[in-house]
Amino acid sequence: LAEERKVDALAAGLLSVAAFMTVTPYSVGEAYAVGANWLGGANIISGIIIGLVVAEMFTFIVRRNWVIKLPDSVPASVSRSFSALIPGFIILSIMGIIAWALSNYGSNFHQIIMDTISTPLASLGSVVGWAYVIFVPLLWFFGIHGSLALTALAGSR
Repeated sequence: LAEERKVDALAAGLLSVAAFMTVTPYSVGEAYAVGANWLGGANIISGIIIGLVVAEMFTFIVRRNWVIKLPDSVPASVSRSFSALIPGFIILSIMGIIAWALSNYGSNFHQIIMDTISTPLASLGSVVGWAYVIFVPLLWFFGIHGSLALTALAGSR
């Protein structure tokens, strides 16, 4: 996404990984470590969301010229590194504040994404989910409010 927006894709990608690690809880029982459950395939949706949000934030900040500008005599790789410092500080600060606020409420970013997006998507893989996908539009075709007619299925989960 950052490459499509014509900004430094490497910096945006590294910031996305850093932002993901920033919102990931660092406590496993009484130990201070990253739990393997937060790095598995179940959290790929939160990783995608963080990657998209960070790329958009990075593009927004760079387009506003909130970057460190170095003279032309400085090599391009060094200049690119310095131009990503301020956007990185802003983005990681915002992600840190989000992680801190959610931890004060006893939750974390990954758990919220799991509860709001992943769990409903996982239920689509069941028979009840496919019944919704197939029968709601079919019932609407016949003039019946499909999701209202299938509320009995929602109670059987």
